Amino acid sequence: MENSVRPGCYLYQTAESKKMLQLQSELPVKLKIIKDDEGNRQVKELTSSEEIEQAVELFVQIRVGEETDIYVTDKYHSISLFFDDGEKVVFSLNGDSLEYRKNGKTELYQLENIEQFWKEVMI
Repeated sequence: MENSVRPGCYLYQTAESKKMLQLQSELPVKLKIIKDDEGNRQVKELTSSEEIEQAVELFVQIRVGEETDIYVTDKYHSISLFFDDGEKVVFSLNGDSLEYRKNGKTELYQLENIEQFWKEVMI
């Protein structure tokens, strides 16, 4: 399965994992969110089904916006989803943009609706 990034698609649709297409019906068993702002690193692990369900509900609303060339230093975040079969899917972020690696090159795409995810999940 080939991943692709198109403005307007949802963030979960950019992953190479088929599990991401079934995300709402086949929930991960754990989410690990790392938010690193200028060395102030916050790590949140969600393991209860209630927390995971709420986080996934917000996660699937995150959309990919336009490509950008604005790199933010010292704001490296990630969202990792772990499934019961051992599969792990990781999304790397630079600030509030998706870091997408393609053919040895990194592209950045602005993300829409991510503020609500951070607000609710990183309490």
